Amino acid sequence: MSARAEMDWTSFCALFICVSYVSSTKLHEAARVKVTNEGITRFSFKDNNISLVKLVSTSGNKTIWVGGHKVLYSISPTQAPEPCQVEVDLCQDESKDSDNPHCLNRISLLREGVDGNLLFICRSRDGNARCCNVISNYSLNDCFTSEHYEPDINEPSLLIGNMLYFTKSEKGLYRINKEDRNDIIWSQTFPEGLTYLKLIVGKGLHKDKVYSFFAEKHRDGEHWIPRVSQSCMNDRGGSKSLLQSSWTSMIFTSLSCGRGYEFTQMIDVATLDTDDDTKIYVLFRNYWNMSAVCVYNMSEISKLFSSSEFNSTDVPKNHRPGTCVEDSTRLPSDVLGFMKNRPEMKDWVKPENISLLFRHRHYTHIQVDRVGDQTVMLLSLGYLESVLQVPQVHRFNSFVA
Repeated sequence: MSARAEMDWTSFCALFICVSYVSSTKLHEAARVKVTNEGITRFSFKDNNISLVKLVSTSGNKTIWVGGHKVLYSISPTQAPEPCQVEVDLCQDESKDSDNPHCLNRISLLREGVDGNLLFICRSRDGNARCCNVISNYSLNDCFTSEHYEPDINEPSLLIGNMLYFTKSEKGLYRINKEDRNDIIWSQTFPEGLTYLKLIVGKGLHKDKVYSFFAEKHRDGEHWIPRVSQSCMNDRGGSKSLLQSSWTSMIFTSLSCGRGYEFTQMIDVATLDTDDDTKIYVLFRNYWNMSAVCVYNMSEISKLFSSSEFNSTDVPKNHRPGTCVEDSTRLPSDVLGFMKNRPEMKDWVKPENISLLFRHRHYTHIQVDRVGDQTVMLLSLGYLESVLQVPQVHRFNSFVA
């Protein structure tokens, strides 16, 4: 979820074990500020067996939504330190006469709603998914079914108009048109060792594109390559003979971070919107298990995709690969053949300044926000343990799960 405008209320954050705040771009041996348990309210769950796998905040109603495989909870500033279970009918198509009375559906996608809806939620069973908007009374509205395409709640996703974008690690980026079942795009087969971390929509001249950030295992099986891809939203796939219903505009490049201590394993990605750009904060780890944060500008990434040469000698002459067209099914066969081989740019994306280096700390998550005129980073040393209410002194304007 992208960063939101400032909200004049004490928002909520999901804090992780050994959380720390940092607000500088210098090298750090230790965090600038450490958050302790003082003044923090812990929200506990009655069901200790629940697997908390997704948190989403909504800007309109001061609520954090906590989604598990079977249940959905809400947490708000005014309630007691006990999450409220939300009754969303995830099993409405289960037969009452079934031999198995238990709900077989599970929440497979949860994110903030659009067009005035509270949430957008998908529930899946046997590889099929049913996705709906959740409105103010927690009933489901504007539902659609996706057969044979099942999102994963722990994977990145985007909802843009009628288009749902979601990733499946080891497989790639998918796009489903919720108003047209036949308008489905999926990726070609990717190599093993692929982990998606973030999906971002372009801005300005590139608002018709979607960018995916992912970590790819090197062919040697030991090292990682930090990647970003660019795809056209209006991509309709190729011809019936080549790349049918698959991306014809997806091009790739890599991210550079660090000098002397090169950081190649991408761990987590956070974004911060400015007036005319988006800053990308990427948490890395290197071969020596050191952590670093490098910051990139979305405008520079877009510029590189449109100007860099391709790392190939067989680039089509009459069409620049990755350029958006009105009807991709009419692209020439030489262009489709070139796109089938995952075209990669020769230049790598460079950070806007030196890397923020953390020696002897293995951070696992990153979040970024603006507090006044300061940029604040929230870094985590561990896994998500619980949901906490943060006091005003540590106020964040928004939270991104």
